[in-house]
Amino acid sequence: MLHRLTKGLAVSAVFLLVVVCVPFIGSTGKDTIPATPASSVATPLQTDFTDYIWPTEAQPVITSTFAEYRRTHFHGGIDIGTGDGTGLRVFASRDGYVSRISVSPTGYGKMLFIRHHDGFFTTYAHLRNFAASIDERVGREQEKKGAYPVDIRCGPEEFPVTKGEVVAYTGETGVGTPHLHFEIRDPNNNFVNPLQCATFPNRDTILPTARRIAVTPLGETGMVDASWKSSTYNLRETGAGTYEVRSTIHISGAAGFAIDVRDRAEGTYYRQGIQSHQLLVDDVPVYTVELDRAPAENSHQSGLYFDWDLSDAGLGRFQRLYCMLPNDLWFYSPRKDSAGIITIPEFSEGPHTFRIISKDRGGNSTTVSGKFVLHTPPLITIREENDLFRILFEPSARVKYAHVSTRERSNARWSTLTKPLAEFGNPIEVSSRGIDILKVVAEDTWGAKSLPQVYHSGVTKGKTPRVSVSHELGGNFVRLLVHVSGAPARTPSLKLFEGSREHDIPLSPVDVDHFMATFFPSDTVGGLRRAVAQVGTGQDVTTGSDEFMIYPLKAGASGTYSIDEGAFILSFDPSSVLSTVFVEVIRSTYDGHPSYQLEPANTVLDRGIIVGMRSPDNEEKAGLFSYTRRGWTLLAAGTEPNNGIFTGRLTQTLGEVTIVSDNTPPSISRVSIKQTRQAYPVISFRFDDGFAGIEYDELKMYIDERIVVPEVDGEHERAVYQTRQPLDKGNHLLTIRATDKLGNLREFTKRFTVR
Repeated sequence: MLHRLTKGLAVSAVFLLVVVCVPFIGSTGKDTIPATPASSVATPLQTDFTDYIWPTEAQPVITSTFAEYRRTHFHGGIDIGTGDGTGLRVFASRDGYVSRISVSPTGYGKMLFIRHHDGFFTTYAHLRNFAASIDERVGREQEKKGAYPVDIRCGPEEFPVTKGEVVAYTGETGVGTPHLHFEIRDPNNNFVNPLQCATFPNRDTILPTARRIAVTPLGETGMVDASWKSSTYNLRETGAGTYEVRSTIHISGAAGFAIDVRDRAEGTYYRQGIQSHQLLVDDVPVYTVELDRAPAENSHQSGLYFDWDLSDAGLGRFQRLYCMLPNDLWFYSPRKDSAGIITIPEFSEGPHTFRIISKDRGGNSTTVSGKFVLHTPPLITIREENDLFRILFEPSARVKYAHVSTRERSNARWSTLTKPLAEFGNPIEVSSRGIDILKVVAEDTWGAKSLPQVYHSGVTKGKTPRVSVSHELGGNFVRLLVHVSGAPARTPSLKLFEGSREHDIPLSPVDVDHFMATFFPSDTVGGLRRAVAQVGTGQDVTTGSDEFMIYPLKAGASGTYSIDEGAFILSFDPSSVLSTVFVEVIRSTYDGHPSYQLEPANTVLDRGIIVGMRSPDNEEKAGLFSYTRRGWTLLAAGTEPNNGIFTGRLTQTLGEVTIVSDNTPPSISRVSIKQTRQAYPVISFRFDDGFAGIEYDELKMYIDERIVVPEVDGEHERAVYQTRQPLDKGNHLLTIRATDKLGNLREFTKRFTVR
């Protein structure tokens, strides 16, 4: 029988672009956002939250809250502090039965799943050990398998439990310092916020701390403060729990807000996540996040909520306040197209106010407020005729001031005249005599400025300019950037070659010598694109070019691309991606080996894509590896028959793929045999593998050729075995075998004596 809870125990009452390739701007140039798939709508939670009790005798100190940021997933439960100690009792939170016992040297470590009568589960992780009868079951399975990791499924009759039974003891197995990780999961295995339990402690009077906000342009027309890259804004604290953005944010096209806000509760200095967010525009709620549950199977979709690009840039842990569809997230509303996205005609042109209200688990709220202007830049047309520049603004009603700058090509100084357009007149006429470059900026009633429209007159003087072309991949479009060193005589021409087609791409000036264009690649053509920019005429033509490889992965379709004459394979099926993704494949090297970088690296996948590489030398100890937000991961070891191809699946995001040979076996070191009790020695050792990683099922230990199973700590790369049966007096042989994931074996032997 499992121990019962003692009678006296008190129980206290989402150039940073949309990397998921959601087509905010379709190939027609119009804003289009896919509708929410029906399968992503969650059913109501049908469990009695008053029936759950606090799962441990540890004090009610929560060190991590539900759905907090993790590098590749949502935090699926709560972490309960144990004062950096282990061995505190863990109780079954409700009646039920142990349905699964998991033991791993990494991750959750030792973990229990208890199934309850309504189909919900509670889980308990990082345990030191289980109740005696469960420990015995684990020991038998480990001895049968001959290895430390086990995953045992149990029926209702094997380990029935009642609320309050001692089922385990707190520990620090797996990853992290001592604590208890506790989860509630629904019948579909999705994470449910345990802090909805009415009987759980809820002592929290500390206000969340807002750090900054970010505003990200979306689609090819999106701009924030005249930039197509995300802008972050520092906050001024104006009172207890109130902050403001002092500057007015100028938005054109479409954009989305995000916030970096953290919390702390009594009894801990750990920074925690937030329970809910609400974005209001002009005091009207437009987007709400309520973190009551999150997907377990598709937890990598946290990359649609947390902005991984901003995180990777070191700018903060921002939570998006706009939806990235399609997805399997249920915690935001309204569930409709473009929820939270700031754009015309969803919001009127002109000034608006915004507020972001963030609440913690105790109901403490923090508010960030500010102003933004939503505007459409006017069209500026410049013509030169009869020694005059004629500048026309359409529509002129949007323009309050015109900034007109002129200079000679040989003179770096500008002569600028700024006046209300009403005084200038429309069109504006400016003498072109002695003027080589004209730059015009329009400023609207609310102070928002357009990108400059630049006009080059005459011919290039001095050195022949150099032309360079680069690109940035975003969503379903490519932004092409042209730089001319030395002011050109006119705007360069740009051609884009895609398969057998040739496109003339109009360039728009960003500055005197910088130009920009947008190109929508075809979703039926995979492979090389070549952009060629040209300045000058006749024999004075200067060109620059850029080449890049793009492969469309169409949502709901299947396909395979053979790249570099079959050296690299990219394959997808109808469940591979959430929406159509344009993948750029960049050839590179890693540690002297060929590699392929798949961009945008933070693109969140659905079920994943198949990648394959041909081994250049067919070495026996080689494997296919990917580098994603999780670091290097082995995808495949060995080759398929006859063709020497390594194949594996990228299941979460894109990233780098390479083949690496590894003939170095793991290391075994610091072997210790301590005679703590007569005939019951304690044996410990360290292990390490530099690249492929240890294959824990093949980490074996023998005493006199009889297999024994040590406790394995993968995080600290150590193993400890306490002999369970007394050893005979005399000499014994210890053998340790460590194998890595590529099959390299290290064997260590040592003789010892029991006296």
